[in-house]
Amino acid sequence: MKIKLRKFLKKENFKKALKDIGVTEKGTEILSSKYKTLIFEIKDISTVTANLLKQEALCVGADVALPLEASFFEKKKVKVFLIIDERKLYKLIKRLNEQTPALRKISFELEKYLNLEKRPDSIFYNDKFLSFDKYILMGILNVTPDSFYDGGKYTYVDKAVKHAIEMVKEGAQIIDVGGESTRPGAQKVSEEEELKRVIPVIKALKEALPKNIFISVDTYKAKVAQEALKIGADIINDISGLTFDENMINVLKETQAPVVINHIKGTPQDMQKNPFYKDVILEVEEFFENQIEKLLKVNYPYSHIILDVGIGFGKRLEDNLKLIKNISHFKKFKLPLLIGTSRKSFIGKVLNLDSPKDRLEGTLSIDIYLYLEGVNIFRVHDVKAHKYALEMIDALFKY
Repeated sequence: MKIKLRKFLKKENFKKALKDIGVTEKGTEILSSKYKTLIFEIKDISTVTANLLKQEALCVGADVALPLEASFFEKKKVKVFLIIDERKLYKLIKRLNEQTPALRKISFELEKYLNLEKRPDSIFYNDKFLSFDKYILMGILNVTPDSFYDGGKYTYVDKAVKHAIEMVKEGAQIIDVGGESTRPGAQKVSEEEELKRVIPVIKALKEALPKNIFISVDTYKAKVAQEALKIGADIINDISGLTFDENMINVLKETQAPVVINHIKGTPQDMQKNPFYKDVILEVEEFFENQIEKLLKVNYPYSHIILDVGIGFGKRLEDNLKLIKNISHFKKFKLPLLIGTSRKSFIGKVLNLDSPKDRLEGTLSIDIYLYLEGVNIFRVHDVKAHKYALEMIDALFKY
C-alpha cells in the first residue's frame, strides 16, 4: 500500500484521473468538483479495505473515489482517491486507528500529512541561525570553468568574493560554492583539483561575508566536505544524496553540519541517458527515507537535514514537472525543502529556449509556484530577481 498526496490544478485533470481508475461517469462528475481539497492517491489497497475506508470517510464528511470493480469486492488490489480537508483528516485518522490493521496502517501514513503548513525547525550551526519563517535564497557561486550557465566567470578568488558579496546585498542568506560542474555530461574533477578551486574561495568568503551568512559547499566528496568545514563552510550540499562517497556520512556524524540530500539517478556523466521511473514521486520519497534512516542511525540530528528532489538530476521533462507540481507531498517529512530550477534545460524544453540566458522568466514562474506550495530554500543564479518576485508574493499575504 502506497499513499501519495496529489495536486490537481484543474478540474479536468482530476476528472481524467478518476476515469483512469474506473470511477463511474456519474461519480466522476460529482467528485471532480472537489479537486481543490486534499487528495490522497492510495495504491495497492484491497477492495475490502477500500470499501471500509469509504465508509469511514463518509462518516466524517469526506469521500473516497472507488473504481467500479471495487463495488463487487473482487479479490484484487485497486487504486483509490481519498478526498478530504485537513479538519476532517484529523477525525478520520482517529476513527481509522480503531479499525482493522490495514486501516490502522493507512491512518499511520496519513498522520504524516497533518500540519503541512507548519514551518520546519530552525537550523543552528557555527553560531549562525537559519530561520524558515520566510523564504531563503541560496546564491550559486560556481568556481568552475564549465558550469552550464556561468562557467569560467568566477574562477579567480577576488571575482568570486565580489560576486558573493553582491548576492548577499541582493538578499542571499546562503552562498553555495561549487568546484565541480554537475551539469549533464560534465566530466569528473579530481579531489585535489576540487580542493584547489573551493578552499581558497571559502577561506576568503569566511573573512569577507557578514557573520550571519551561511557558506555551503556543493560537493559529493567526503574529503572536500571535511576540509571545507574546517576552514569556514557551514552546509554540505551533496548532489548524490550521500551515495557517491561512503565516507560522507562519517563526516556528517563527526561534524553534525547541516546537509542537503539531493535525489539523483545515475551520475552527472550518464544521468540524462534515458532515465525512467514507474512513479517518480514515490521513488524520490523512498530514497529520502533510506538516506534519512542512515543518518539517524549514526545519531545525526534530524533537524539538520534539508531535502532537494533533484530537478534535472536524472529526470525526464515529465518527471521534473510532476515533482514540481506535487512538491507538497514531500512536506510530510517536516524538513526544509530546497529547490534548484534556475535556468535549467527543462525550462528551455517547455519554452523552446536553447540558451540558459533566456530562461529567467521561466525560472521565476516555476519558483513562485513552488514558494506558494511551501518550498523553503531557492538555489538561484539571479538573487535580485527572485527577491523582488517573492517579496511581491509576500506582500499579498499581508492583506
